Amino acid sequence: MNIVTHEEGKYHLTERGREQALFISRTLAGLGFRRVYSSPLLRTVETAEIIASHLGLSVEVDARLRETDMGGPYAGMRADEIPLGGAQGGDAHRELGLAR
Repeated sequence: MNIVTHEEGKYHLTERGREQALFISRTLAGLGFRRVYSSPLLRTVETAEIIASHLGLSVEVDARLRETDMGGPYAGMRADEIPLGGAQGGDAHRELGLAR
């Protein structure tokens, strides 16, 4: 199983996001993929459609793959954006395996 994630753009893919999806589709071509799954989020479906079209496949949307926001001080942040020490005295980095 391969997982492709994308953080560019909040709703629709940005031009850079489309370029990245095209790049990964070329990278995955010829590797024998039989299915492409996507969460129902718009930018995720757009990414999956670009990849699937280059692989000659269709996208299977599955709501169980939807992103979850559990809230908290680090919601919506990438791992590299979480301040060292953070609100929990660095525990967040240790819990995420990112201790620096």
